[in-house]
Amino acid sequence: MAPDKQARNKKPRIDYDAPTTAGISIVDDEEGNEFASAMEEGHRVDPRLQKIFVMAVVLLVLYFLGLVIPTDIFNTALHSGGTNTGYSFSWFVDDLLANVNGIVGVLTGHDDGVVSYGQKMIRYVVIAVTGAGLALTGAMYQGSFKNALISPSTLGVNNGATLGMMVWIVFFVAEDGSNVAWLDGFKGTAGTPDYLWSMYSLSLISFLGCLLIVGIVLAVFFIGSRGSSSPIMMIITGQVIGSVLGAVSNSIRYYYIAENPYSAKSQLLTDLMIASFYRDYTWIDIFAIAIPLIIAFVVVFRLSGRMMMFSFSEGEARTMGVNTKKMQIAIVAVGTLLTAILISFCGQIGFVGFLVPHMARRFVGPNFRYLLPATLLMGGIFVLGAYVLLMSTLGSDYETMVGMFISIGGAAVFLVQALGGKGGARGEFR
Repeated sequence: MAPDKQARNKKPRIDYDAPTTAGISIVDDEEGNEFASAMEEGHRVDPRLQKIFVMAVVLLVLYFLGLVIPTDIFNTALHSGGTNTGYSFSWFVDDLLANVNGIVGVLTGHDDGVVSYGQKMIRYVVIAVTGAGLALTGAMYQGSFKNALISPSTLGVNNGATLGMMVWIVFFVAEDGSNVAWLDGFKGTAGTPDYLWSMYSLSLISFLGCLLIVGIVLAVFFIGSRGSSSPIMMIITGQVIGSVLGAVSNSIRYYYIAENPYSAKSQLLTDLMIASFYRDYTWIDIFAIAIPLIIAFVVVFRLSGRMMMFSFSEGEARTMGVNTKKMQIAIVAVGTLLTAILISFCGQIGFVGFLVPHMARRFVGPNFRYLLPATLLMGGIFVLGAYVLLMSTLGSDYETMVGMFISIGGAAVFLVQALGGKGGARGEFR
């Protein structure tokens, strides 16, 4: 090669000791260029961390927008004051300013208006935490079973939780609901021990229902599969058994509603069958949900490195010092308990645990060290975003439909993933 051509092909390097005005000199040395590239790589922020940070910002912005955006815009536009004059821009601005003033009143200790913005702020935190928790349980199930099609909803765990709660209502709730602290909205701190005892008792019974269906599904799957490991058959088994338990739950609910649709038991059975975000929440609810969520996240995040061993066979994992069976049992147990707590506080929301981990995996990949926090944040964004969209357009009269819309979207994605090929039917992480 000619000398001038070699000189053109040489790559410059940074020399920090050369006497220049900036303290940096460019030297034609290929070895030095490698050192500079390594320095640059060391100071570069992982793009997956950047995406997680953006998700956290989006969640905070969505929370603020949910508080200030006017509600019930569509219905107001159609029936504005009974004159059908439409929803004008000036009314939108007035509602917006009223919401901002209400939030400022809460922050300054003057939440004394007709609408309690403090209650609204607490409710939106509960919704975001619930979405984050349900999404996290989905990522835990998918990781432990090595199957991207599995979640508490597709495995029928949600139906088991509902059946357990119905057993609690039928046998442990008085006819007038006098022993249920949250039935008429929990106020103050005097009844806090009774309230928490009632809620966590409900969660315990729900957890037993979850364990029941997980045990039945796994037993039927392994006995029927005779050693084969078809993930789609596990999904079908979970859906069949979950449908049977769902039918039992609906029959119980129908019986009590037919007997007396206004009784305490009928109200509770209805609330727990759907996403019941419309009741009054307090900071006690936030702590009661958030603390188990934080504990579950810390446990599974500490195991995130070992969870990658699920991709190997059990023998290969054991040679690396990882007992995948014990770890799988521990992760499924923690995820099941968290699912039971969330459903007992906020009702049943389907497909969040299936849909959101898929969305997060598209952004940050299958590495659980990044997937778990991304799933947590995206779950809060997804459920809170659906709730804010529904409230701003249709209003509180349609508040209970948020779970239905989320379930429809999740079912559509499930069918596309299961039937789309490229590993979708096998539940592969992609």
